[in-house]
Amino acid sequence: MTGKQKRQLTMFYLFTNADGKCSREEECRLGSIAESFDTTPEELREIKDEVSRVCNGGSDIPAKVIDAFDSYENKGTYLLSYWTSNLYGEDRLFTIWTMISLGYADTEYSENEKRIVKHLVEKWEIDSAIVSVMIDTAETMLALEAKKVWAKSSTMSYNEVNRIIADADADIKRLYHTVEVTISEADIK
Repeated sequence: MTGKQKRQLTMFYLFTNADGKCSREEECRLGSIAESFDTTPEELREIKDEVSRVCNGGSDIPAKVIDAFDSYENKGTYLLSYWTSNLYGEDRLFTIWTMISLGYADTEYSENEKRIVKHLVEKWEIDSAIVSVMIDTAETMLALEAKKVWAKSSTMSYNEVNRIIADADADIKRLYHTVEVTISEADIK
């Protein structure tokens, strides 16, 4: 895992605790991200220790998460050894997209999650139109996932159910590609 990936994964874990605790669906997606980043058990333990340090005790966890993000970037010496440089350009957009996607993982993009994303979008000066596209895309993907669940529980024929699921999966794949293109073509510092 690179330092940048460790930073992003830490941000994702902090983000998913915005509502007090990470949901099962969010934990599953975080596991996939950690696996794709080749995260070692020791690295994951360090990340979870940092999440506990930031989120334990008191209320207003989103404010604590935002303060942690800001303190990591604003200090001349970094609190975490892998927090050595700021994220730029596509990395920022990828981070926002992943947070939005994680926000919808448990079907509810909460006010606490929106607050954290809004803070980063403003801080990083990301065009709100890009963020709107990301949110609309995540909502559409969620609706397509719901359509698949509905089809599986319906009385339609096996072939019809499989067609609906295949079509929904193809649409989800196209939507992911659209977000990838949006991120790669965005003009962001």
